[in-house]
Amino acid sequence: HNTQVALAPWFATASATPEAVFPIEDIFEAVAPYYPIQFSPPPNDIHGITREKLHKALLSVLTFTTVDPGVAKFNCQTMMTLSADLFLESLLPSPEDDNPGPLDKLDAVECLSTLLFPEPNSKVVDQMETRIAVSLSQALKVTHDEASLGVAQGGQMGKENKRLADQCRTLVSRLAFQLEQSPNKELWDIFVHQPLKNLSSKLSSAPASCKTSIAYMACLTASGGSRTLRECLTMGLQP
Repeated sequence: HNTQVALAPWFATASATPEAVFPIEDIFEAVAPYYPIQFSPPPNDIHGITREKLHKALLSVLTFTTVDPGVAKFNCQTMMTLSADLFLESLLPSPEDDNPGPLDKLDAVECLSTLLFPEPNSKVVDQMETRIAVSLSQALKVTHDEASLGVAQGGQMGKENKRLADQCRTLVSRLAFQLEQSPNKELWDIFVHQPLKNLSSKLSSAPASCKTSIAYMACLTASGGSRTLRECLTMGLQP
């Protein structure tokens, strides 16, 4: 991370050419294999190295998006796109991979939150590619539904699923609000309008079995954006 911070000003003032762009892909490829951190300190460890410290250090590299706008001008991969894909793999694993547990998915959702909202007034979300918006919407809906249903298991697993469902709802609401303010209206359409359209169709066909869909629509409504609220009411009140 310190290297990224030190190099960023130099690349910002250097001659802007495709050959002189910030080496985002090189840095990402060097650290991405370590995600998620799999580390437990040995007994009687005297160095104070913990999984939490390693995770924080790794996340500071994967969420460094300061130079993304300059890199995107040359159609190069941005850190936001690369890291979002990495985190989303935990929420939508390929069929041949094991499905991560709720705590691993919670970690991924929290990483996505840090990536997309590094600061209160950050505009990082506005830079999101449409492809990422589609995957993010799908991943959060699936993860939210699985976690919501998993709460019924009770015990420790039920508690973990509740934490995951709550975190999904918080991120969904924040994204819906931010994308409503974004100049790129296509992102709002992908993340809010299209899911609402699909969810309202399910409610019309089988309202009694769509508790998770109603909960997800409530997350979008809770964003506080007037356009999103009107869309939720319009879709939800359709005959």
